[in-house]
Amino acid sequence: RYLYPGLCKFLSHLSSHLPLCFLFDDIQYVDRESLEVVLALIREKKLPVLLIGGFSEQDLNDPELQESAFVKAIKGEEITSYSQTCSLRRLSAQGTQQMILHIFSQIPLPSDFFSMFYKITQGNPLFIEELLKYIIEKEYIFYQDGRWQMKEMREKDLPQTLEEVIKARVKDLSPEIREMIAKAAIIGDNFEVDILHKIDSEDRGYVLDVIEAAKRIGLVYESKDLGTDAYSFVTSQIRKVLLGILDDTRKRALYSRLGEIKERIFQDRISSIAGELYYNFKKAESAVRAEQYAKLLKEGRSAFYEHLTGYAQSILEEKKEKAKPLSKGALRLIPQILRYIYISALNYILYPAQSEMRKEPVEQLHKRLSEVLEECFLLNIRHIEDMMFINDKKIGKEVRGFFVNSVISLLKNLEIEGVTFRKGLRLEELFAFVEIISRREEREERISELLQRRGIRNIWVNEIAHDTQRKKSKERESLEEIMLIDYLLGRFSPEKGRKEFSPPARAKEVARVLERLGDQKSEDYGKDKEKTKAEIVFRSLEKASKQVLEKDAQGWERYKKGLAKIILSMDPDLQADILSRDTKEDTSEGKIDVIKELGSEIPDKTIVEVLTRQYLQEKADLQRIKKLMNKFLSSAEKKERLIPLLRERFKQIGASEDECRYLFSEKEEFSFNEKVEKILTLPTKTFLKLLPALQVEKVIEGLLSRNQEKKAEAILARLFKPLEEGFPGAQVLEKSFKEILAVLVESSPTLLSQFIEHLLKIDPAKVKSGFLPSILTPSLEKVVKILVEGGHLSQIKGLIEVYTQEKESMEGLSGTFESIAKAMVAETIRRIEINAEWAELAQSLILLAKYSAKPLVEEAIGEHRVPKQGYFEAYLRRFTLARVLKQMPRESFPLIREKIRDSRPFIVCNLIELIRAIGEEELISTLEIPLKQGSVDIRKKVVFTLAKMRSKESIRLLEEARKDENEEIRKQAEEALRLIK
Repeated sequence: RYLYPGLCKFLSHLSSHLPLCFLFDDIQYVDRESLEVVLALIREKKLPVLLIGGFSEQDLNDPELQESAFVKAIKGEEITSYSQTCSLRRLSAQGTQQMILHIFSQIPLPSDFFSMFYKITQGNPLFIEELLKYIIEKEYIFYQDGRWQMKEMREKDLPQTLEEVIKARVKDLSPEIREMIAKAAIIGDNFEVDILHKIDSEDRGYVLDVIEAAKRIGLVYESKDLGTDAYSFVTSQIRKVLLGILDDTRKRALYSRLGEIKERIFQDRISSIAGELYYNFKKAESAVRAEQYAKLLKEGRSAFYEHLTGYAQSILEEKKEKAKPLSKGALRLIPQILRYIYISALNYILYPAQSEMRKEPVEQLHKRLSEVLEECFLLNIRHIEDMMFINDKKIGKEVRGFFVNSVISLLKNLEIEGVTFRKGLRLEELFAFVEIISRREEREERISELLQRRGIRNIWVNEIAHDTQRKKSKERESLEEIMLIDYLLGRFSPEKGRKEFSPPARAKEVARVLERLGDQKSEDYGKDKEKTKAEIVFRSLEKASKQVLEKDAQGWERYKKGLAKIILSMDPDLQADILSRDTKEDTSEGKIDVIKELGSEIPDKTIVEVLTRQYLQEKADLQRIKKLMNKFLSSAEKKERLIPLLRERFKQIGASEDECRYLFSEKEEFSFNEKVEKILTLPTKTFLKLLPALQVEKVIEGLLSRNQEKKAEAILARLFKPLEEGFPGAQVLEKSFKEILAVLVESSPTLLSQFIEHLLKIDPAKVKSGFLPSILTPSLEKVVKILVEGGHLSQIKGLIEVYTQEKESMEGLSGTFESIAKAMVAETIRRIEINAEWAELAQSLILLAKYSAKPLVEEAIGEHRVPKQGYFEAYLRRFTLARVLKQMPRESFPLIREKIRDSRPFIVCNLIELIRAIGEEELISTLEIPLKQGSVDIRKKVVFTLAKMRSKESIRLLEEARKDENEEIRKQAEEALRLIK
């Protein structure tokens, strides 16, 4: 009795701050309890609350919904007395034409096409879309001779209602797809493959293949927000038609089976799905079990409402006062409150559980909050875009301090729109709140749920609504990165009168904090942790510097001195990693070259140390070192002083004359001929360090454009020598190889083949895992096409073996391998037809069975084209392709199981021959389908085929054929069995 008035009172308080709007889609499915809340709200005419419900008038006459709470309410005028109804109009004739033109933008259509469509559909957008799919599936519109074409189409040829068009589309499905999605319709508008495949204990992969087929023709779509392998029907009408094709007995059995599956899956939390189980068993006409779950559902709701009522009442009892505007004295405390909120979250990240550094800012925050709450009862802090509001008043310059933007960033990061503190706030509640918002791991529950579960009654949050994947958004900055920038901008410095963009005074302390924050951010990055930490700190340096330049350009000179001190106070390794980071030359988007700007503030000794460390790295890049050196030595005075020192130092650590000549010359680049000469003559060590500066891919491209193919060949051979010799650091060639491959694909099929041959000879033990796939993948499809055209079959097989041996490298490349498999199948067919060698191609197809089985089967059965040769040649080709298919895994044949139900006799006949040629026992069992459902001629062919096979399964099917209604088939089966025995 308390729920509805309590909830109305609660919403009344919320709406006093901002008007509320609730949107209910498909409101006809609302349960009685939820509808009572809706009715209670619409009776409160003074509340600034708008409720919008969407439903179809057809649903009001649906027999299944006559007992629903909504239909009863609207027919009994419970709703209409307090509401207005707005009908959504259908499209006009012009609107219908525009919709069709938008969908068929590349297809020329006659003018009477639009008028005919409007006459049939009356502008119903769903009907228009389904009818367009129908005419494509019926091939009234088709693609031929390089353009879209259209057959004559009359009004009487088309379904006249939405239900008829959906029925016609469903009727044209293979029985296999029709049965599978009918079972999915039993589950609901949304369904998961994990449940669907359990209904009839079918292979999960097979179920996925069938559902994917339904997806391709626009009956279902993948619902990524519902989870992995979750699907939804495109419209509820499709589901209704599918439910209609199931007879009552089958429907009851499926509902019962679905209920049993859910009982097993959710056995540990059965009460959470009591409503679903009640519905399933009621539809299955299992009265006892339906009643069992109805009782559980009733008990569960009572407990829920009791809990909800208690919680809402506890909030409302003390919310008699609304959030008041703050006095001047309270307003002066707001900057400190914001500061301590932020520092409390920061220290929870930086320091261990028992540290005093965690406790002190939370205690200070509690002290100031208590002072404010003594006066105003509630303190609400919220943000809209980049504006902050305190108790519904936008804060101005008199309050804005260093931490306003920081707290806004913090709240955005936590996906909180606002946080409210209430009088009576306990210190323990504040500690728990700070601990919850500072957690670094992914949260399964929302912050509001965690606060409620921890019994925190004096703090509540309004969270920003997002989809279920919001926590994985790549656009959000991490909390650690926000705080890094704030530290660099000096926002944590407590000194009075400090300007916002002055550099932090205590450089060593700030450096230590930055290192700790970098550690927190990069702790999950394994062996590259240090590099990752340097990248994070450096990115924060860039962002902080950009903010200073935007808001205090005159203070930049003073700021960068402080920034340099912070970097120089860091650990030497981290310091060197930061100072040697690459920065973009382009500053058009506000980028700043931090290293170049700080170069004048970095001591000579540090510069020498950084450049020396760069040279001594295994993958040292002299071009990069030279660019870095030029940033540090931006003044003539510094060049004059440091270049002799650097030259001497580089010679001491092993730099050759060629290397020093390049590093310390004023010349930025080699000429084309110098590059050719150096690539061919430099010692391996120097060659690898100069590799980026030599731009080998451009040299090869230049040589080919000059018709100097022999020189290009010599350069290719030179490139592979470091790898053949196992030279340390040779893996820096990876990027060059990738770029060279892209050049050869476009320029020289002959050199491409030689290049691939070199790559395939690389000893896997001498390179890292994934070395070859990373080179090949960007150009793989083009490479295989060229190799197929050139007849380089062994190289194709070698490339595929590279990927099958490193299976993780195939992830995300399904489309690429499907295209490759189709090209290889087409070449196999061509070679079979001209009696050329194809065995090596067959081995490659077997390696790619997952992608090649389908196009091989389609070619074998003549799915897309009728062979030019006569029946006997096509029959021989079918048996030839069967030899390849026979060597593939069993799970490679879902298409055979699907197509055996095809309505086209020639497809079924060809499949029967293909199954015989493959001879796989599991495939033989699929012949039971045409044996029972096929025409007399098809059944005769099946019996003839089974007689030739003489396997255990074929004998079982021949025994079945002895019961056929056709006497000739019965005799044929008996004779076959006699001969076998």
